[in-house]
Amino acid sequence: MDPVSQVRKINSKWFVQGRLDKAAESYLNDLESTGDPRLLESCTFALTVLQAANSNKKFYDLDRKACFYPALFYFATPSESQRYLAPHKFTQSILSSLKPKRLKASVSLAVPLQKIAPTTQDKAKWVATLLRSSLRFHKTNQHLT
Repeated sequence: MDPVSQVRKINSKWFVQGRLDKAAESYLNDLESTGDPRLLESCTFALTVLQAANSNKKFYDLDRKACFYPALFYFATPSESQRYLAPHKFTQSILSSLKPKRLKASVSLAVPLQKIAPTTQDKAKWVATLLRSSLRFHKTNQHLT
């Protein structure tokens, strides 16, 4: 199964809060309808992050959705982030910590980790760490996809 189909299947099976699954599906549909190459890159990266989370004992207790959605939206533009992620503070906080300059154009989306609940901050930091390390792997192996 190709990465886009895999991501769509995963997204359709999970129960999520705030209709994040619907936002993800809309994002994927928009990328697909315009032939945007970020569709494949976003899906491949989301799967890379899931694989990393599944193979690393440090992340064993982490809900896979917490890794999947920030990875899926990692390559979103500030305007796309505004459109799809406005109500999703956890995902925004992770992306803000990873891409502060890119999201600066969309100030309303810049959600510092300190602005989310302390118990959630630790989870967000773990996810950000996982995404950073997965991004290095993704960039290194991009020519293989």
